[in-house]
Amino acid sequence: MIFNQHKVPPRSNAAGRPGTSRFTLFPPTAGQQVPANGGSSARWSGSLFQQPSVRATTSAACAGCVPSGLSSLRQWIVWRWVQRKSGDNKVSVKLPISASTLRAASSTDPATWSTLRLAQAALQTRVFAGVGFVFSQGGNLFGIDLDNCIAVDGVVAPWAAEILAAFPTYAEISPSGRGIKLYGIGEHQAKGVSAFMGPAAPGEKRPRVEVYGWGRYFAFTGRRLASAPADVADCREPLAALVKRLAVTPPPPMPVRSSRTPATRRAALYLDRVPPTKCGTASCHNRTFFCACRLVGFFRLHPGEAMPLLADWASRGEHRWSYRELEHKLSDATRKGG
Repeated sequence: MIFNQHKVPPRSNAAGRPGTSRFTLFPPTAGQQVPANGGSSARWSGSLFQQPSVRATTSAACAGCVPSGLSSLRQWIVWRWVQRKSGDNKVSVKLPISASTLRAASSTDPATWSTLRLAQAALQTRVFAGVGFVFSQGGNLFGIDLDNCIAVDGVVAPWAAEILAAFPTYAEISPSGRGIKLYGIGEHQAKGVSAFMGPAAPGEKRPRVEVYGWGRYFAFTGRRLASAPADVADCREPLAALVKRLAVTPPPPMPVRSSRTPATRRAALYLDRVPPTKCGTASCHNRTFFCACRLVGFFRLHPGEAMPLLADWASRGEHRWSYRELEHKLSDATRKGG
C-alpha cells in the first residue's frame, strides 16, 4: 500500500511549543495519578505514560497499513495541495478529489467517493498528495482531530495525551506532523464540535480538538502511533463524554466593534457580491476562509468587526457554520496576515 510521506519543514529552534490547558475530561481511575500541573506523569498506567514526556512516535512495523474497519468501506477520496489567494498572500489548502471521476469530491455526496483500492491506484500517478477517508452520516464511525498538539521536539501536549489515553483506538500522525487524528466506532450525529485547548504560541496555530461524525474527511497517512491499536475500536462511552465536555464549553465572547466605518461598509458591499456556499461542496470551506482573509487582510478589519459581517454572509449559504468555526476561520486568517 502506497502513502506519500509528509515531512515537517525544519525549524531553526525548538521554541513555540503548543499551549496547554488543564483539560480534565476523564477522572482518574484506580492506579492512575494525575499530576497537579496538568502534565503527563510516569506513574499514569498505560503504554503512553511510561516516560515523563509523551512523544509522538510511529509504528515502523505498520507504516502505510490501513485499519480493517476502514479499508473495506467505499468512503475514500484522494486530495492534492492547491494554492488559494488570500489577500496579498497565497495559502495552501487540501482539495478533495474523487478517485473515480478525478473531479472535485464532496464530503456529503457518496457518489464522489470510491474504494481504497481505487484511491491508492490514483495516488500512484503522483498527481495527488495523499488519500482521505470520508465520514458518512449514519456510518457509526467518528473522527477526532487533535490539531497542533505535537511540539517541534515531538512531545505531545498534556491535553492531547489525556484524550489519547481515553480512546483505545487507531490514531495516526497528521500530514503536517504537528497533529494527531483518531478513528473509532461510535455514533456522533452532529456534524462537528470543537474547542480551543489553550493559547497560541508565537507563529503557531491555536491548539484545538475537533470531533466529527459526518460531513468531513480526514487526510489519511498510515503513520500510526506506536502506542495505538492497529484497528478502530468501540469508543462510544469516551466519545459521549468528550462531546458533552466540548458542547458545554461556551465560546468566549468576541468583542464587537462599531460597524459604522467606511471600511466595514466597503467590506459589506464586497460580501454582497460573493455567492453563498453550497453545503458539502469542495469550495465551501475554502470560500469562507477566503472571505475571512479578505475581511482582516484586505479591508484591515478587527476580528470583532469582521465577525458579524462574516456570520451574516455565511448565513446566506446552505452550510450552517457554528460560532467556533467562524472564529477559527478569522483566527487563522489573522495569523496568516490576511
